[in-house]
Amino acid sequence: MNLTRKTNFRLALLMLLVTCSSACSDRKAAPESTSGGEAEAMAQITGVATYRERMLLPPGATFEAVLEDISIADKAALELGRTTISKVSGPPFAFSIPYAPGIIEENHRYAVRARITVDGQLWFTSDTVHPVLTYDAGSSVEILLRRVGQQPGQKKPPTPEDNIKEGPQ
Repeated sequence: MNLTRKTNFRLALLMLLVTCSSACSDRKAAPESTSGGEAEAMAQITGVATYRERMLLPPGATFEAVLEDISIADKAALELGRTTISKVSGPPFAFSIPYAPGIIEENHRYAVRARITVDGQLWFTSDTVHPVLTYDAGSSVEILLRRVGQQPGQKKPPTPEDNIKEGPQ
C-alpha cells in the first residue's frame, strides 16, 4: 500500500510538472518557411493623429508614425514598423503602420509615436505613450500631437496669430 502511494505521488508530481512547463512556456516556435519564398502576411496598426492649433502646415511638411517595442526601460525602443506621409497640410492624419505579426511577443509592450517635421525640423510630436497590440490595447490608436518649442538656430514655426498679422498671401 505504501509503495502504491509513492508511485501515485510521483505520477501526480510528474503530470503537474509537465502541465506547468507547457502552460508556462511563452516561447514561440520559429515560423516555418513557406514554399516558393512567400513572405509572411503583414498586419497593420491603424490610427489618426491630430493637433489642436488652428493652422495649416507649410509646404515640405512630413508626418511620420512609428511602431516600437518599449518593453525595456533602460534601452532604446526597437522599431518594428514605420509609415511616412509627405506633403501634408493639416490634420487629421490617418495612417497605417505595417508590421510582421510573428515578431510580436505577448509579454512585451508596444507603442506608437508620431511626429511632424518641416524641412527636417521638428514641429509637432506625441508626448505620451500610445499602447497597442498587447495587454488588451488593440491595433488602433488616436494621437494628439503637441507643438515643440523653438530650438537654437531653428527658424520659428509660425503661430496662428502670425497668419492674422501678415494677412492672406
